[in-house]
Amino acid sequence: MTKCRTILLVDRDEDLLKELTSHCRAIGLAVLSAREGAAAARLIEENPPDLICVDDQMPGGDGLTLCEMILASPDDVSCPVIVLTQRIGAPRKPASEEMCVYLLRKRAGLWRYLEPVIEELIDIPPRSRRLGDHGRGESPERSDSRIE
Repeated sequence: MTKCRTILLVDRDEDLLKELTSHCRAIGLAVLSAREGAAAARLIEENPPDLICVDDQMPGGDGLTLCEMILASPDDVSCPVIVLTQRIGAPRKPASEEMCVYLLRKRAGLWRYLEPVIEELIDIPPRSRRLGDHGRGESPERSDSRIE
């Protein structure tokens, strides 16, 4: 039996958290959520997720600060991170090259852009294979940056 993959969603926007939680559960992920950095850090320590999706602007530190906290932790937490940002321009890099971090711009219809990144990062079948739909169409254009 395969272990259910876990995603940690961290965002100050409660409505967005609810929406993303619903979508993530629909694709078979277990979901942890927090509204600020310190709570997210506690959840990571208690139950390390397979993937973290974090807002870049929230109480208790931004998403990249959370990445730096994870790297500084004595626990061996190693998972990809998606940082959701409303900023347009050059991304700020975390303090270390040891993490896989994607920057994805927050915008209307976010799930359309987020779902394929989640599928890629935690190796779950794309929607077309999960639903048996062989003609989903072209993947949506993404304006994200990957920092490795």
